[in-house]
Amino acid sequence: MIIQNDFLPYDSSLLERLNNPEIWICLAHEETKEDYRWWTGQTAPKNIWEELIQIIWGHIDLSKIAGFEYWVNICSKDDELDWHQDKDEKLHDEQNITVSPSTSTVYYGFPHVVNGGLLEIAKHGETDKELTERVHPEFNRIIIFDPSRWHRVTPIKSGTRFGFQVNIWEEEPSFVSQDTQIP
Repeated sequence: MIIQNDFLPYDSSLLERLNNPEIWICLAHEETKEDYRWWTGQTAPKNIWEELIQIIWGHIDLSKIAGFEYWVNICSKDDELDWHQDKDEKLHDEQNITVSPSTSTVYYGFPHVVNGGLLEIAKHGETDKELTERVHPEFNRIIIFDPSRWHRVTPIKSGTRFGFQVNIWEEEPSFVSQDTQIP
């Protein structure tokens, strides 16, 4: 796991643009045929989220990956995300096979104030979720970890937690359709 505080410079125009809650809400609630967004990284970014992915992951060899799955979670009082592994949900639902992306990223790019909402990542397999690493959702913090490890978001006691998630897929997951690649 990698944790970096102050990921973007505080005078960054991108960080300033991320200070608008409406863009977070728009991505979190955007109605599409799919519950995710997909970008191969092979085209110019078409929105602020793909610009952010390019800043986070612009140093990797794009020929070695299929692309990036991305989304926003906005959690308020009493919300939580239960223990899970990031995976190809369609493949899991249809064939009960778990295939996870290679890398997961969580970025807290909105200046939220929240009590609770910790990212917990299990240290050892599915059966030992009591041994966890806990990371507070601090503004301008990025967390990179193995999404096949069981993880969750603890209940929000107060405030609202804004998190941007990016998964790197080395092979295109079964849930990706051509519809998500059209601007």
